[in-house]
This record gives sequence, C-alpha cells and structure tokens, in this order.
Amino acid sequence: MKTKILVIVLCIPLIFLVACSTDSQISNDVNATTKESNDYAREIAWDFIKEMAWDDLAKEEWQSAKVTKMIADDDHQFLGKSYKDNYEGKEVLLVSFEGTPSILIDPNTNKVIGYKSLENPPVKGYIVDKSKDEVWVISEIQKEEIVGKSEKELYALVMSEKYHGKGYMVDTKDIDKETVSSLQVGQKVSVNYDVFGNSAPLHAHATNIKIVKE
Repeated sequence: MKTKILVIVLCIPLIFLVACSTDSQISNDVNATTKESNDYAREIAWDFIKEMAWDDLAKEEWQSAKVTKMIADDDHQFLGKSYKDNYEGKEVLLVSFEGTPSILIDPNTNKVIGYKSLENPPVKGYIVDKSKDEVWVISEIQKEEIVGKSEKELYALVMSEKYHGKGYMVDTKDIDKETVSSLQVGQKVSVNYDVFGNSAPLHAHATNIKIVKE
C-alpha cells in the first residue's frame, strides 16, 4: 500500500510537468500562427500602399507595421459601397504604417477593404490653375496679384521664381462633380487632404474642398 502511495506521489510532478509542457507548446503554436498571419497582413497591406503610390511617404520598413484588431466605422474609407455595407461595424485588421494611411484588411480573406486617412490641417489659398482632375492651390499668393490677369499672365506669374514649385497640386477625383465644376481660377478655397507626395508643387489627395467667401 505504501509503495502504491509513493508511486502516485512521485507521478504527480511528472503529470504537472507534462501538462505545463503541452500548454506551453499550444501557446507557442498559437503565437507562431498569429505572427505568421500578421506578417502576411503586413505584406498584403504594403502591396496596396505601393499600388496607391504611398510608399514614398513611409518612414519605416513595412515589416515594422503594427497589426491590430478593431471595429470598422465611418472614420474609414472603404473601397466601395459593397465593402462598406459588408464590413462597417465588424471586426477587421488595421495595419498601421508610420507616415501613410493605415490599411483595413478582412481577417478571413486577407483582402484589402479600405483604409484610414491621415489627418492633416486644411490648406487655404487661391486656385491658380485647373484641369479635369486637379487644381493648383497656392497659399502664399495674394488676391491682388491674380485679379485682372489673363490666363497667360497668371501662368507666367506662378511659373516665376517667386511662386514656381509653391503650393499644392490637389487631386479632385474623389470630390463630388458639382463641387469640382464650381471651382474657378482666382477663387480662395480650403482643402482637406489625407496624403501627399514629395514634389514641387506638393501633390495632395483632396477629401474635401470648400470655397472661402471673401
């Protein structure tokens, strides 16, 4: 009887060690799977960053991006209405790169569904040129310098040493058509934007444009 008790007592630590070892192995497997999944999410997000030509804005290597779970909401830009309807209010992965928009990914399919824009202070200035999808806005220029000038004279002014390379070349493709059609050279505007490229003038993606009444 004493021998059986001794055997049981000696086996208890072994059972405990085996259980701990199994739990540790399960934990390691889960951590490894999570890391592999996060690495894949970073890679998918970085491919989208490059596709949008935002990679020049990144301040760190893509491998250092932070991956977190969160609920998608109205603060995010979805890639289309179907994505908004399917994912708003649901848990998604947010891959955050320093210096670029953060990317939303479906955790089940690993597909990009949208992004969270960077927040920048609005730019105020005068429109000195307009094309189909862009307006050139310069903050430094004065209204008196624009009024009464012909298109040729204004172009000569903004290409002069004083203003050459100044301001923002604002992409208006995501601004509603009615607002874009109302924009005219010589108007003062306030532009909200999320990303910009390092160029002269700076190329910026507009999220909102308002005409400033003077």
